[in-house]
Amino acid sequence: MTPVSLADIWLPILVAGLATHVLSTLAWTVLPHHRSEWGHLGFGPIDDAAKSLGAQPDGQYVLTADPNCKDPSKARGMLIYWPHEPSMGANIGMTLAFFMAAAFTIGYLATIGLHKETPLVDVFRFTATAGVLTHVAAGVPHLIWFRRKWLLDSLDGLAYALATGAAFAWLWPN
Repeated sequence: MTPVSLADIWLPILVAGLATHVLSTLAWTVLPHHRSEWGHLGFGPIDDAAKSLGAQPDGQYVLTADPNCKDPSKARGMLIYWPHEPSMGANIGMTLAFFMAAAFTIGYLATIGLHKETPLVDVFRFTATAGVLTHVAAGVPHLIWFRRKWLLDSLDGLAYALATGAAFAWLWPN
């Protein structure tokens, strides 16, 4: 059995990272499935109320009926108060960096568990499963604690995992 090095799989790592980034971009900008998850509130009254309660930009706050309440079980919501409008360019860059790091890590894991003669279906199964752990399962505690809607994010993550598995199986050295 011939071992696989990271140098052998630089192309599937690159393709997987780019493919997941493109899928994420499409999911959030072109496809309609996330649009119903977010309501819209006017910023002015919320900003005024947050400031009147002493909220500072770049802070994270739990919303309770009593602003002096420290019991997290009484929370009805959360507010993340950004100090400025987000930078789309910086956020896109950080998202791409995340997807590239995820693909690199999955590739690294594949060098430990697979070899050049591994059947492509097994390369797909291995890397897609690692993709599910990366893009779906890793976010579950965050979803539990911060009450985000999770079904569509999980379906997106499954698509990213399948794209990752497909990229590695397609470009696997043999």
